[in-house]
Amino acid sequence: MSLYTAVTAGPFDRSLLKIWKGLSLDCRFATLALFLAIASTFAIGGWVSRSIENRILSRSSGVASVYISDLVSPLVQELASSDRISAERRDQLDALLVSGALRLHVVAIKVWNSSGTIVYSSSRDLVGKRFAPSQSLLNAFAGAITSEVNEPSAESAPEFSEHDAIFEVYAPVYDQNTGKVIAVAEFYEDAAELVDVVAIAKRHSWMFTFFILSCNVLGFLAVVHGASRIIDQQRDQLSQQINQLSRAVARETALRTQIERGAQNVFDENERFLRALGADLHDGPAQLIGLALLRLDDGAGGVNRTSLEQARTAIAEAMRDVRAIAAGLLLPDISGRTLEDCLAATVRNHEARTGTSVTLVCENLTTECSDQVRICVCRFIQEGLANSFRHAQGIGQRVTVVGETDFIRVTVSDSGPGMPKGRVSDGSPHLGLISLKNRLESLNGTMTVSSWPRRGTQLVARLPLKMEKPDAV
Repeated sequence: MSLYTAVTAGPFDRSLLKIWKGLSLDCRFATLALFLAIASTFAIGGWVSRSIENRILSRSSGVASVYISDLVSPLVQELASSDRISAERRDQLDALLVSGALRLHVVAIKVWNSSGTIVYSSSRDLVGKRFAPSQSLLNAFAGAITSEVNEPSAESAPEFSEHDAIFEVYAPVYDQNTGKVIAVAEFYEDAAELVDVVAIAKRHSWMFTFFILSCNVLGFLAVVHGASRIIDQQRDQLSQQINQLSRAVARETALRTQIERGAQNVFDENERFLRALGADLHDGPAQLIGLALLRLDDGAGGVNRTSLEQARTAIAEAMRDVRAIAAGLLLPDISGRTLEDCLAATVRNHEARTGTSVTLVCENLTTECSDQVRICVCRFIQEGLANSFRHAQGIGQRVTVVGETDFIRVTVSDSGPGMPKGRVSDGSPHLGLISLKNRLESLNGTMTVSSWPRRGTQLVARLPLKMEKPDAV
């Protein structure tokens, strides 16, 4: 292989490999099957034609051996003691080709003696000549009958001049007394019929083999094509499932991060809430109760009406503060109630506690939800109304709850002065906006805050009706 061929063969092979990899499974199978069918057709056709040719040659060899033993052998027995055939015997051999039984099949006869010399030939020019013995001639002297269809040679040229194909048979001639091989008779038959038979058999075998293999290939191709389509469909489905799984994993990862962040924020807000609650209890009811105790101590030596009145007033204020704090933390009983009943109870509690009026609108609340969702919605309304009362003096308080297909949307609004930008929590005992947002995110919900100067504030929460735990990755 030249250097140019070695260099240029690489990219060509890579191109073929790329084209092969780009073919579908059924196309690959069809290509290989077609190649194997053609190769098998030639192989089987050649084997069948050779088998037919060998059978015909074997049959012809058997016929030739009969001719030699019955017709030729008696006429050449003198070769057992001589190197030549007499003129009388040559004339008798010539007569076999003219009027005898051999004239129907044999076109020429040669007789070889043991020294490799032609002692008789239907072509007189070859008599007395010696040629290098062929393997078939040597096998015949060894006692074997051989037959073959050969190319023209120096000693068979006269026969080929009149016939397109010659069939040669070499048969040993035995001494009738001793049984030894004394000569070899070579018959030349017209092989045109043999060639035609072999050619027809070869064509028929090729056609039949190709037909059978084509039927098998088409049958297998149909099966492979169906399997290839199923594989392609399954590959597409698997790709879609992988994409869906990837998106689900991404959503789950984002949700897990959101839940973890919400849980941490809820923990922090609870800590701040507890500190604020402790400070309020210390600065409010605790101080008032302490003042009442001091007034009682002042009146321990005698009844001081003024001290008793001040103590009673301080204790009453402390009780009001404690009740206000407790009322801001407690929810109505939700067990056995529908969501609409829980919402109405929460609004009524706020109205009773603050002395304000709230408009409640509920739409499409036909689907029941879990206790977690009911608690979250009630807390959201409770905190939203508390902020509205605190910052907007309860002006235009409105609660709208709308049920969607799988979600619920809660809106708490007022008509107050609005909320300053950037303010998310006022430090009150209530959970505040950040705490509300964290609670909603822990339930896979969302919250938006909108506020307009002199037009009021609006809180909107949206969360799913049913809570589902994400599958572990």
